[in-house]
Amino acid sequence: MLIVVLHNPGLPNKLLDAIVCFAVPLFCFLSGIFFNPDASFHDYVRKRFNSLLRPYFFTLLVVSFAYVIIKSTPSLWWYLFWMIYGNGPNLPKVMLHLWFLPNLFLVTLFVWALFRYVKFMKSSIGVQLFLMTVFLVIGALGIQLFWNVKLPISITNHFMTDGNLFLINGLLNNPAYSKEVLLVDKHFVLKGLPWSLDFIMITSAFFMGGYFVSRNRLENLFDKTSIAMTMLIIFIVFHYCYNYTINLNIRRYDHMLISTAECFAAIYFLIFLSFFISNNCGSLSNIIQYVGRYSLIVYIFHPIIQSKTFFTITTLLPNAPKLIVLFPALIAGICIPLLLNWLALERFKFLRFWYYAK
Repeated sequence: MLIVVLHNPGLPNKLLDAIVCFAVPLFCFLSGIFFNPDASFHDYVRKRFNSLLRPYFFTLLVVSFAYVIIKSTPSLWWYLFWMIYGNGPNLPKVMLHLWFLPNLFLVTLFVWALFRYVKFMKSSIGVQLFLMTVFLVIGALGIQLFWNVKLPISITNHFMTDGNLFLINGLLNNPAYSKEVLLVDKHFVLKGLPWSLDFIMITSAFFMGGYFVSRNRLENLFDKTSIAMTMLIIFIVFHYCYNYTINLNIRRYDHMLISTAECFAAIYFLIFLSFFISNNCGSLSNIIQYVGRYSLIVYIFHPIIQSKTFFTITTLLPNAPKLIVLFPALIAGICIPLLLNWLALERFKFLRFWYYAK
């Protein structure tokens, strides 16, 4: 639900900066809480492929075909190339956010191998914390290594004939990344590795943090009101004073200590808030649980629905304040994907295969 808020076109920039600094790390942390490294490699790859990559590829294939039919250009091969590359700057703009799914797939396999072959969780708690910190530090320090890297044609031609020409002609229009930014002197400017592999150490560190909490049964530590209020104050003060953020899609990790402290403070408070709602707000808890059950569907389809709703309302009511329009767009971004799921995705075997395979 926070991801839907983050992608709302009417969100004020200050609130956008505040949410983006913890949204993806929180997503990784929560995924780690439900991680099970005991499955066999074959079963684990199959399960994660079905739950993450199958909806990723199917959705982007449908969108790519639609773009080619409606816009007639560029070629379908370019869309397929960038779909396989799986990095945010070059995905179709209505599905830009799907970069997270292949990255999460890589993270889960990487952490599975780490636990299975390195015996990570058999080490002491101190060693586990130290290694997660090392992962985070290495990832944060190296987050810009493959960002804005100018690739000469001699390199791209190792992979394809007229490599730069293919990349230049196939570059997709994107509101966040213009061709002028991505191309310099007819050389392609690399914006990250395939499947966002260049920051896998960061997402893996947060993922392992979630599993660390679950494995050591530390969930009760997130039920402390005094600590939660302290964490909320830390987050507000740090963000107000420094405005540092963590935006992995554009390879930003502004400050090692302050950004990390902000992020973990927000994670603690939001997990505390989840416990509080679960224990004290029955009806609200049931609603959130229902949304959570279909979180992948909401995640995939919310941007296009939310943005269309927002701009339709602003067209009909041009004088309406953006903050007022924000709320119906937000509700549509959550509810319409749920309605789509109930009307189609769950009812038809073909769609269930792509979105609900186990």
